[in-house]
Amino acid sequence: MYGKYKYFISFLDDCTSSAWIILLRKKTEARKATEQFISMIKTQYGVSIMEWFSDNGGEYVDKLYIDLLKDLGIKIFRSVPRQPQMNGRAEQFNQTIDTKAEALRFQACLLASFAPLGQVQRCGSDGDCGFGTGIQYRLETVALRYGLPVWAGVGGE
Repeated sequence: MYGKYKYFISFLDDCTSSAWIILLRKKTEARKATEQFISMIKTQYGVSIMEWFSDNGGEYVDKLYIDLLKDLGIKIFRSVPRQPQMNGRAEQFNQTIDTKAEALRFQACLLASFAPLGQVQRCGSDGDCGFGTGIQYRLETVALRYGLPVWAGVGGE
């Protein structure tokens, strides 16, 4: 597997429809990736995350993970177990990334065993894989009155 990445964790911003993913080698890296993501948002955008919504995946119910969010003053919300519809937007985003990555692998005529992202398993249902996320980030969205999330992230029109 390319770079030995087997999982990814996605982060979605409901306000701007922006999305990020971080590749992980092990699911235990989710807490560190989240910590880095929160730091990046604070540094790059000058804002603090106030609320956190996730599913009940093992990575998100870990005491250290919860303590990380609570120490930063972030309110934690979780979906009802076995109800992926509550997290529909994130589930759809993750499926889109999976599909785009598989299409890129297929277009490049690579074997199924070579899967930089094509067969990467999701690490939860919450928000840089490169091309797939870049395309998603540049699609118009109704939430921004048909503006582009990439503009919202930099204060553009």
